Amino acid sequence: ILEGFQRTIVFKSGHLTMFGGRVSRRLEPVLAKTQPFVMMCQQKPYVVSGMSSAAFLTGGDLMAQHLTLEDDASWDSMRTISMATWGVVWYGGPQPWYWISLYPRLIGRGTHMQAAATAFTDCVINPMVTYVPCFYMVTGAVKGLSLSESFAQLQEEYVAACFGLTAFWF
Repeated sequence: ILEGFQRTIVFKSGHLTMFGGRVSRRLEPVLAKTQPFVMMCQQKPYVVSGMSSAAFLTGGDLMAQHLTLEDDASWDSMRTISMATWGVVWYGGPQPWYWISLYPRLIGRGTHMQAAATAFTDCVINPMVTYVPCFYMVTGAVKGLSLSESFAQLQEEYVAACFGLTAFWF
């Protein structure tokens, strides 16, 4: 993931290049301002991934609740906090580790078949084995559910959650 981003916006001999070619002079000042973020992504990928995911999941949950709540219903703050926590815990830990370390070691990279195998592993196998169970346990704990309550909800929604994630991402 980061390698692709590194190649996209890079300083070469003092000139900003994009996709191997020269960037329009109008874009250079704008893209140059992204360099601190690019450097931070390279130096601390887990921290950046966790923090940005928490922000996106918080914003997404706030928007979803705003758009779907009935007039007399109140905002579920624990749901939003659980989504932010999930962003930090999952996307700041296991998920980038899978992409940065595990998948390249197990599957390799560089060919179309390896890219397809990585996509299949991440979009089909990962949700069934780790993502969905961990999501229900972590967010359930943050919302104050007991382990048995989280597990019961996981059992009830497991198949739909796995198929939904696979259908969306793959």
